[in-house]
Amino acid sequence: MSDVLDTTKLGYVYDSLDVFRTAPVGPMASAESAESASSRPPAIGRQTLHVPVQPEIAPDENERKLLEITDVEAPTQPMTVSVFVKPASAAADQLGTSIGTFSALRAGGEIAWPSQTLTFDITAAAKQYAGQQITVQLIPQRIRAQGAAPETYPPLKFGQMRIVTEGASDHHR
Repeated sequence: MSDVLDTTKLGYVYDSLDVFRTAPVGPMASAESAESASSRPPAIGRQTLHVPVQPEIAPDENERKLLEITDVEAPTQPMTVSVFVKPASAAADQLGTSIGTFSALRAGGEIAWPSQTLTFDITAAAKQYAGQQITVQLIPQRIRAQGAAPETYPPLKFGQMRIVTEGASDHHR
């Protein structure tokens, strides 16, 4: 098994790449990265949403808050995009909280997202920001060879962003 873990024994090696990620990976990871705001790609999508207040009665323990991004159009190039939420009053250069990523890949000669509707569980962020306005930002992850010119990304076209409630027995939208 150890022979297949060393690609040089299989006759190939990977190019050395500097990978610039916009945030640590993991649920609710704070996105204050060492990379400066000026070296990050700009957001390719952004929307302000209102986070509903939790009901006074005990909430269903299986209830989840989901961020849905609908009617997402295929991009012109493969890319990976990070999704961040932050209070609407936060500074423009602040990323906020990472809630997930999605990638567009080339398959069968076409570039596509995993689905035209992208869904992210934001239950923890919804509890933190209940009753507040939040900004959702979609920021591409920059991957480039050392010394290469920075990539540019066109705006992401989508229908709408919305927060929906999903319970164990029913859907509230």
